[in-house]
Amino acid sequence: MPRYSDAIEAARRERKWFEAMQRKLRKEADALEPIIARFLAQEQELMRLEDEAATSDTLTSALTAVKVNVNKPVTDEHRFNISKGQKRGDKFLQAITAAEFTQKTLAEKLDIAPALLSMYRKNKRPIPRERAEEIEKLTGWKATLRNWPGGIVS
Repeated sequence: MPRYSDAIEAARRERKWFEAMQRKLRKEADALEPIIARFLAQEQELMRLEDEAATSDTLTSALTAVKVNVNKPVTDEHRFNISKGQKRGDKFLQAITAAEFTQKTLAEKLDIAPALLSMYRKNKRPIPRERAEEIEKLTGWKATLRNWPGGIVS
């Protein structure tokens, strides 16, 4: 008569190993529950925000009711206000903004590139005397060597 005791013992060991593995996996699965819940909540919040953005005509509807369109061109009034806010200690900018110019609009009035006007002011190029005098007429900024560090040429 064959003895099955060795096979029974082997089957018992395997069963115990699988039961232990099952307990371990259940424990790991239980530890994953709060993580899964957190990702689910995040997904739902993002879906809510996406729905809100799709139905809203503002970029910051939760913060303001003002319509925002960043694709509109900047107006001269915006440029002027930006220019007034920049470099409050720059006397040249104060003089041109007092005359209601920005560097860009002044350069356009002089029929030169704004970069050239900037070079005159930053000691990179000498300014022609006629141009310095025209700027003085338009803005009140004196056509002197002190005001044009790059120099004045005839």
